[in-house]
Formats: sequence, structure tokens, C-alpha cells
Amino acid sequence: MSLIFIFALGVMLIGAVHAADDKKQSRQEKLTAERVAKLNERYQPTGKMRKCVSYSQIRDTQVLDDQTIFFRATGRRGYVNKMSRKCPRLLSEERFAYRSHTGQLCRGEVISVLDSFGQTWASCSLGEFQEYIRKPKEENGDK
Repeated sequence: MSLIFIFALGVMLIGAVHAADDKKQSRQEKLTAERVAKLNERYQPTGKMRKCVSYSQIRDTQVLDDQTIFFRATGRRGYVNKMSRKCPRLLSEERFAYRSHTGQLCRGEVISVLDSFGQTWASCSLGEFQEYIRKPKEENGDK
């Protein structure tokens, strides 16, 4: 009798873990959709691809999903970098570090996903940078 109870309890716990994972995934999908919509509202792609972006051009970054990062640059430019594969925990942690000795961030450079304590969780290789330009204020809803 107790063995059946333990088995049933295990099945219930596994179900609860899957339900929590589904909720987390749903929240992340919603967050990604909101961020992509906001990006598309304010920026438009130029059709240009770049292999490298200078550190001095990068103002801030925004993780869009586990595979995509938006780098806001000086002026009206920005760059979307879509990696060839998902980078585990990138969206949930929203922190990453990179290092280069050239003063540029380039395709193939490795980023490290960090948690709030600075612990490294994954290392992933960047793709090419797709150039975006900020839309005129009246077109993007800014006043």
C-alpha cells in the first residue's frame, strides 16, 4: 500500500514541476513577444548585416529571447544578434558578459550567461549583427 502511495505522490510532483515549467515558458514567451513588438515599434531593419560592432557604439542591451539580443547603439542605430542556437537561461537571467581584445564584439565571439551572483551558466557564440535604425519620432509614437 505504501509503495503505491509513494508512486502516486511522485507522479503528482512530476506533474506539478511540468505545470510550473509551462507557466514559466508562457511568461517568457509573453515577455519575448512584448519586447519584439516594442523593438519593431521603434526600430526598423536596414537590411545591412555586420560581422562586428565597436564596443564604443554599444549603449545598452536587451535580451529578446534565449537566442536573440538587441544592442542599442549610438545615434539612431541598433543591432539584433541572433545566435545559431539557443543560449540556455539567457532570457531568464538577462545578464551576460563578453570580452574581446580588439575593442569590437564580433560574430563568433563567446558570451557567458551570468546569474545574479556572477556565476556562469552557459557560454554561447554570437551570430552576425543585423542593423536597425530608429524610426522618426512621429512614426514610432514618441513625442
